[in-house]
Amino acid sequence: MESVTIYNKIISSDVLVGIISRIKEKKELVHLDEKVCLRYIITYFMQHGKALAKFSEAKDFSSIQRSKEVDELIKAVREEVRLVYGLYQTEDISKIDHLLDKLEKDFKNKSIERTKDDHDRILRLNRSTSERLEFYEKFFSDIFAITDKPISIIDLACGLNPMAWPYYQLRNVRYTACELNEQDVQHLQRYFDIIKPYTGIQGKAVKLDLTKDSLDGFTADVCFLLKVLDLLDASVAERIITSLRCRWIVASFPTKTITEQAMRFKRRAGFQKMLRRLGLKYQTLTYENELVYIITKETL
Repeated sequence: MESVTIYNKIISSDVLVGIISRIKEKKELVHLDEKVCLRYIITYFMQHGKALAKFSEAKDFSSIQRSKEVDELIKAVREEVRLVYGLYQTEDISKIDHLLDKLEKDFKNKSIERTKDDHDRILRLNRSTSERLEFYEKFFSDIFAITDKPISIIDLACGLNPMAWPYYQLRNVRYTACELNEQDVQHLQRYFDIIKPYTGIQGKAVKLDLTKDSLDGFTADVCFLLKVLDLLDASVAERIITSLRCRWIVASFPTKTITEQAMRFKRRAGFQKMLRRLGLKYQTLTYENELVYIITKETL
């Protein structure tokens, strides 16, 4: 890693490596892309001039690693990154390579029943997809009863949702899966490559930061935004909703906190107000852990 210059002050590579290593000590962040992590560190320094000055004076990380400024930076960046990346990961996510190996082997051996079990084991690596295992089949059946079965899907900040193929009951679909973290993108692309010969699904995994990157060029029948919008600023959420070129947007929100406590207000009044202001019609579906808005967007 190279040093970075911010407002004419240089943060050494050793300091940056030390900071990133500390941030990634949390198990749910261990696979976090270092470039993504660095982006949040730079943003922090741009907003905290005193910290920037102190860190730029450090020749190496060991000279400042016990300082309160390091603790404050680590805490702030972890909170930011966890919101957009680690919130729904479980500690077992490191098992995904082994599970993909098994899935590939079972497909090649034409052990279709085993591939269903393989998929379920993978989906349990993420809190959201694990919760949906109780109702995944009904979830997609209800959605596609409104939207019709799509021939193209975009899944933004998708987590492991694209790996719920047995519950989609779709074939020959063009599926674009977007995630923030490079390693997650690689896992998703490997999954698509494994299932393509048996499902006809044309899958492509793309690295995308919803808070910064443009959605120009993304078109589909249905776009999934599952448990994403609560984690974004209202202005970012509105930019995403207005810029997407799709017939339907399927946006969902949790009805329980991450600690399994029921939320007092399950419907998102601010979100509904935004949809009305934009002139977008919507329907809702309610499940035990999730509230789904199916938004009519446009005719392509």
